[in-house]
Amino acid sequence: MRHILGTVVVVLAAIAFAPTVQAQSQQISSADRQAIEQIDRKWIEMENKGEAKGTSSLFTKDALQISVNGLRRGATEIERQLENVQKMGVSIKMRSTDMMPVPGGLAVIEYGTYEVTYTNNPTTTNAHGNWMRLFVKDGSEWKIQAQDLTREGPPSGSK
Repeated sequence: MRHILGTVVVVLAAIAFAPTVQAQSQQISSADRQAIEQIDRKWIEMENKGEAKGTSSLFTKDALQISVNGLRRGATEIERQLENVQKMGVSIKMRSTDMMPVPGGLAVIEYGTYEVTYTNNPTTTNAHGNWMRLFVKDGSEWKIQAQDLTREGPPSGSK
């Protein structure tokens, strides 16, 4: 009985501490963090300059993007959507809140907030919201596999 009780205690302790050990082993390296931050800076710079082709090059070929402008699949579709959005005169600012590794170390989720100003949008002059990106290794470099830009607005029915 003591042997069984001792085994149960050891198993329970292992289960209790496993998330801590896993979290410590699943840290994002400073090199990976810097590479992802560089992609963020490039994305903002190219988006604000209206360089849809350059912006889309930061995505994997089969990437997914969801935004107020719809769902796009693949770098080519994302590029076409960016061209249309950039015709509205986009100026975007993004802030990263945090990054977290996906178990296995092959992907990173990053999220934060954004503010955008439009100089030629018939429906609004500015907007803000939240964003999330899933980065994956594409060969030796990080690329955006999925991106979601969610616009915040007044609750439904409010004026």
